[in-house]
Amino acid sequence: MDDLLEADDHTIARRMNEEVEIFVGPRPEQYTWILKLLKTRKPGEIQPYKRKDLYPIK
Repeated sequence: MDDLLEADDHTIARRMNEEVEIFVGPRPEQYTWILKLLKTRKPGEIQPYKRKDLYPIK
């Protein structure tokens, strides 16, 4: 992926998605399950996947 060192944002995002597709393709149901798990939180529950110093909750 050395070709991405000077690529524009669109190209980098496209390549990243292509790489994800390689891993997700064989078992897409596993990807959607874990993605939902990581995004789902009850109101007031700690959000362990966010860093408050980088992404303050508004």
